[in-house]
Amino acid sequence: AQVDALVVAEIGRLQQIFSIFDSSSEFERWKRGEVSDPSEEFRELMADALEWQVRSGGSFNTAAGVVSARWRTAAAEGREPSPDELASLAASIAQPRFRIDDGGIPVALDDCSALDLNAIAKGWIVDRALEVSLRQHPDTAIVINAGGDLLHHGPEPLRVGIENPLRPYDNEPPVA
Repeated sequence: AQVDALVVAEIGRLQQIFSIFDSSSEFERWKRGEVSDPSEEFRELMADALEWQVRSGGSFNTAAGVVSARWRTAAAEGREPSPDELASLAASIAQPRFRIDDGGIPVALDDCSALDLNAIAKGWIVDRALEVSLRQHPDTAIVINAGGDLLHHGPEPLRVGIENPLRPYDNEPPVA
């Protein structure tokens, strides 16, 4: 019960930093230019996100929300964006919209309003929740399931079931 409480508290604390759904989160305030001295966690995840954007040649992109927003508009309008428009949008987000300064602080280089860390943040948060729990309970086997981001730490293997992605129904037998 103590480990569970630690994990839930840490996930909640970090979610408050990185949420794109809460205008008071540190991430949302940073995007508006309201944070000049970000938390250590914020600095670390932003540096990791930037590293993966560069390392992946842009396949991971913190500004992918620009393209997602266009597809949502297209769905509402009932017509797909043209290949040229999509190519133009992709080119507009090819370069990172922020950098990390010598002090480790993320600095906006361009409009950061569409930045989204969700593709990296949840797994990162789960990893940190495990670290916090292991500091206080180093010999405890732990399983953290944050909406599909699963992390297991312990001596015994963990058997998990994979649901059928083609049949999104509750209580389906696992396919693997």
